Amino acid sequence: MDLGRRMDRILEIDDKLAFAVVEPGVSYQALYDELVRRGNRLMLDVTSGPPQGGMIGNALDKGAGYTPYFDHFGFSCGLEVVLGNGEVLIYPLPHMPVIKDLVTDLSTFYAQYAAVKPWLQTRTPASPDRERLQSKEDQEKIDRPSACILCACCSTACPSYWWNGDRYLGPAALLAAYRWIVDSRDEALGERLDALNDPFRLYRCHTIMNCAEACPKDLNPARAISEIKRLMLERQH
Repeated sequence: MDLGRRMDRILEIDDKLAFAVVEPGVSYQALYDELVRRGNRLMLDVTSGPPQGGMIGNALDKGAGYTPYFDHFGFSCGLEVVLGNGEVLIYPLPHMPVIKDLVTDLSTFYAQYAAVKPWLQTRTPASPDRERLQSKEDQEKIDRPSACILCACCSTACPSYWWNGDRYLGPAALLAAYRWIVDSRDEALGERLDALNDPFRLYRCHTIMNCAEACPKDLNPARAISEIKRLMLERQH
């Protein structure tokens, strides 16, 4: 594989979505220099290795960095592999409609996220001179679910989502729902559970655990979904 002499182009940098498409020979130094040249505000996650190290090689070797996006392999959105015979294999996010090359259509995914109303819902008027406070223990309940970056890795790794993606909300959306269900400041618990009480929206999860394996942030959507099911049972009895 030619990793430096010819396959060293930076094909695309998207400022808005914060991603880059690079060839295997692109080093950390090369991408950094290009970001500086463009006056870009994006920060490049780096390793403890030399700046001449290859970005793709580091990701495939499960290399890590020093920011919240430390998992370079987990945060790879897709790969385009050129075989020795010239055949090109393209691997975007699995089981999603492909728009072009590695770009998939995430419209349904984002619509499902919006469907769980991922914002604070209250009835009690807010105090004009203080925030809505919560204890350290209550904050810790939402700390991990709040770390989701909506990369869609969990949902696209879920067989139930492959088969019922139009009706099953999927691990990412249900993790977001759980984050607000357990938020001590939220006052819409009943409405949130009612919205999920559906054979497909929630109960297509069979705890296969692919979602937890795929998550680059080491979150566990399956556990959150199980907790939602437990709350459903408690409310019925």
